[in-house]
Amino acid sequence: MIEFVVAIARSDEAAFEALACLFARSGLRPLHLSRALLIYCQSRPQSRFAAHIKPGCCTLGVEPRAGPGDPGAYVRIDWSGERGIVIDRDPTGLVPCWRLQTHAAELFCSDPMHVIDLLHVQPDIDWDYIVYHLNAPHSRGRRTGIVGVTELLPGWQCEVIGDTTEERARWIPAESASAPFATIEEAQHELRHAAEESVGSWGRRYERIALTVSGGLDSAIVLGLLRTCAPGTTVIGVNYLVSHAEGDERQYAEAVASLNGVPLRIETISPHDLHFELDEAGGRLRPGNFVLPLGYRQARERIAAEVAPEAIFSGTGGDHLFHEHASPQIVADAFDDRRPLREIIAIAHQHAPLARETLWTMLWSGYRAHRSGELAQWVVTPNAFLAPNATVARWDDFLHPDIAFARSPRLGKQHQIVSFHQLQDHLWRYGPAFPTDEIHPLLSFPLLDTSLRIPTYWFGRGAIHRGLARKTFGDLLPDLVRDRRGKGSNTSHWIQVMTQNLPFLRDLMLNGELVRRGYVDRQRMDAALTPLSLAGKMDFGGFTACITTEIWIQQMILARARSVRSHSQTASISHVTFPADTSRTTE
Repeated sequence: MIEFVVAIARSDEAAFEALACLFARSGLRPLHLSRALLIYCQSRPQSRFAAHIKPGCCTLGVEPRAGPGDPGAYVRIDWSGERGIVIDRDPTGLVPCWRLQTHAAELFCSDPMHVIDLLHVQPDIDWDYIVYHLNAPHSRGRRTGIVGVTELLPGWQCEVIGDTTEERARWIPAESASAPFATIEEAQHELRHAAEESVGSWGRRYERIALTVSGGLDSAIVLGLLRTCAPGTTVIGVNYLVSHAEGDERQYAEAVASLNGVPLRIETISPHDLHFELDEAGGRLRPGNFVLPLGYRQARERIAAEVAPEAIFSGTGGDHLFHEHASPQIVADAFDDRRPLREIIAIAHQHAPLARETLWTMLWSGYRAHRSGELAQWVVTPNAFLAPNATVARWDDFLHPDIAFARSPRLGKQHQIVSFHQLQDHLWRYGPAFPTDEIHPLLSFPLLDTSLRIPTYWFGRGAIHRGLARKTFGDLLPDLVRDRRGKGSNTSHWIQVMTQNLPFLRDLMLNGELVRRGYVDRQRMDAALTPLSLAGKMDFGGFTACITTEIWIQQMILARARSVRSHSQTASISHVTFPADTSRTTE
């Protein structure tokens, strides 16, 4: 996508000059050089992600066309002010921004592993973070799995003045949620407008797009909006076909493609010949679900080579924007909003069948959630494979600032905010070297902000999952998709890939770091690593979290070993050890 390094000088001038010499030899293109600020950047040819230079300001990524609230994805460096240098990251988080502190400089970059390698520093795993991740795999704060590397969170800024830094939130999701729309009709109008602006803005940036068309609601909406809002863009639909009935969505994808008059390419993904690899960490700074080789990367590489699109689009994010969930916390939101009792009962009645509960269970559970205000159940995920050693001592050290375990109004809306954090898994799943821009146009700021302003009990309009979205975008959906209530799944594909790689997985897990450190119960993991257990009922989410985390750990151990070998004949640059984090964080 785009690679950049921003170095802001600390007080050690000699060490800062040594850093400048290192980056000068690294192949990065200098954009701005001074005694206090260095900016280096390079982007892939033809990519829309590039550097945009203005006096006193540099934007790395894709600039919004009109202003900060418009669709775009960027990290902005502003040194025009009198006080210091400000680093801004847009709320979508599509352009990565990681922070490293050395005695020479404050470093902000897109690929810390590259920078760590240049600094001749071996990456150390943050084991406290690993324990947190095993307990809460879907909520990420500033800390990462690498000691000394933190994330400048989406929607946040960091101000550097001398040797002092301060991070603060520029966009707080809870503030958007606190200004709900007055009527459901207004919500639908604004949702449609935000979607047209977001998808159209991204679509018009490219002349040739490959869009993954699953046959579900979200990709159908994106394709329909591309055809109406960016008619000059050539779109090729791509459907991923896995060798299981639950993953065969061709009839739905064909209906979507036919309605919009675009060609559809069927890309078959087979579990055969998919082997786990440990030779590359892929630039990921945390464990994630996309460490497993399920064949999607290979399929995208074939698409990039054979179809030659400028970008690959997807409908990722729709589950979160249009609120797939139908939990009792939706009823709790109605209580928190002081809706009339008759309306609360109607909301419970409407959502009970979606949650597969009775009316009275839904109503009582919602009332109890309203009274307790507990958010922890959506952050902490029970994992049957964890041992007593995998206990988090201080949750506040890792939680995202948007999250509080204390009483919180509108629990359903807080749940939606937490679900937005899960989207990080999708943003850089293939690492920095993927050959084509990967765009998720539904994850644009106008849509995120609009979705948060919609009360959760409106999303299931008509007692239908995501009924509000089906009503709002009904003209873009073929009947087959609009009336569909289920979703495709690749769970059987996961299980088959794992079954074929059982010898590898057994050795990896039973002799791995998680077992050795007492984080994973060896006996339970041993019992799960059999074909019968994989095919039966078990804590599949906890199991895959352990697998992907161990793979990530082994990748990082190999990366460290390579770093040690490559630097064994090279003198280290002085003054580049990571000090303690001395920055202040505010909201």
